[in-house]
Amino acid sequence: MRQRPDQHQPATGETIPLRTPPAGRQPRPPLAPPPAQPPRTPAHRPPATPVRRRGLRWWLRLISRLLIVALLAGLVGLIVLQQRIARSVALADVRTNRPPAMPLVLPMNILLLGVDLRADHPDEGIRSDTIMLLRLDPGGAWASLLSIPRDSLVTIPGFGTAKINAAFQYGYANAAELYGADTEPLAAGAALTADTVEQFLNLPAQGQRIHYVATINFEGFARMIDAVGGIEVDVPFELVDEAYPTDDFGYTTLRIPAGRQRMDGATALKYVRTRHADSDFGRAQRQQQVLQALVAALRERPLLLRPFTALRLVDAAGEATRTTLPVGRPDALLLAALLTRLDPANIQQLRITPESVPVQEQGSDLLWDQAALQALVQQWLVPPGEEQEQATLQVLNGAGVSGLAGRVSEELRAQGFTVALPGNAELTPASRIIDYGDHPATRRRLSRALGGMPVSEGSSSDAPEGVDIVVILGQDYQRYWRER
Repeated sequence: MRQRPDQHQPATGETIPLRTPPAGRQPRPPLAPPPAQPPRTPAHRPPATPVRRRGLRWWLRLISRLLIVALLAGLVGLIVLQQRIARSVALADVRTNRPPAMPLVLPMNILLLGVDLRADHPDEGIRSDTIMLLRLDPGGAWASLLSIPRDSLVTIPGFGTAKINAAFQYGYANAAELYGADTEPLAAGAALTADTVEQFLNLPAQGQRIHYVATINFEGFARMIDAVGGIEVDVPFELVDEAYPTDDFGYTTLRIPAGRQRMDGATALKYVRTRHADSDFGRAQRQQQVLQALVAALRERPLLLRPFTALRLVDAAGEATRTTLPVGRPDALLLAALLTRLDPANIQQLRITPESVPVQEQGSDLLWDQAALQALVQQWLVPPGEEQEQATLQVLNGAGVSGLAGRVSEELRAQGFTVALPGNAELTPASRIIDYGDHPATRRRLSRALGGMPVSEGSSSDAPEGVDIVVILGQDYQRYWRER
């Protein structure tokens, strides 16, 4: 039995050999000690992650997306507004021979009717005091207006010979008999007037039809002017009407001073309604002038906002405006966009007057020469231009500088204008161009040729014989023309 060694005795036994690795095999190196960790204190925090700065491309992408969202929102808002307006202004075309539907980007003819309808006074009846035919070419960005005097003697289908403004009244009063039991009187009046105007102007012989009709009463007209903040109108001479009709069927004195001025809706309405101050022909000229000023007011708006403004104009008129134009169709928005390119200078203004068409007066009725009337219709159908206008101009010396009118006349003749013999005028401080007719293309180029000389319109009855446009050189002529 082995005895347990005494723990207090030194070890004297045999040494125990260590295991050695096999030949050719290196011993495993000792493990490295772990890295020393810094002592953690309450103030110690891990280093912050650096902030990544957004570059220019990131901001451009963000702005592009925001613009796309804004454009989509604007388009949705425009469509919602369009559909609401379409429901309020829709007027059925009840003509039995109405023309087929057409894209709204093609040239079209629209009959514009200013009606005097007072719902609170049905005994007064209804009249179309303004009859105007609009030729509109959206793609070409031009328009042509033809005013028809309300006293023109015509044949009204189914009613015989009468003044042309009676057509609306006959249709309105006989809606059921003419177009069916459920026909709206306003639609019937518009339809009969369209048929009457087509026949009077012999449009089918020219390959033309009246595609759409638009009606507006006095109240709606004034609201449209106010919706654009008023219009700028150059009144050629002072208008005084001592028998202007009031809403209570009385009369008052209307006075509108001459010169350029800003008109609100109420003033513009008086300006286009008065006829005692001059004549029905003068009133037609003023109506076209105001429409041109309205287009100019639209063009003052930013380009992208013009379609909105055009629709809001119709919306401002409310139920006072009704039209057979399909305002709710998708291509109506394209039409509104194309009309933003329309320059007021590209609106041709034509009127049936004794100066343009020979006439026979039968009491208060006007019987127009058909051959000359057809020539005027041909002019209405083509775009405005100097060749068509064939205007003759005359230069008058109001500066007191000897030979000035002759030298300017020769310069304008060299630029292709048709120039009459020069003359003298009373001394005047300000130079100006006076157009005594409808010559927008000629007077536009003439104003440019004379350094932006201002242009005003004059009455055709005041025009010198054989002259359409007069250039008056005032004492400030050097602002517009210098010797060459």
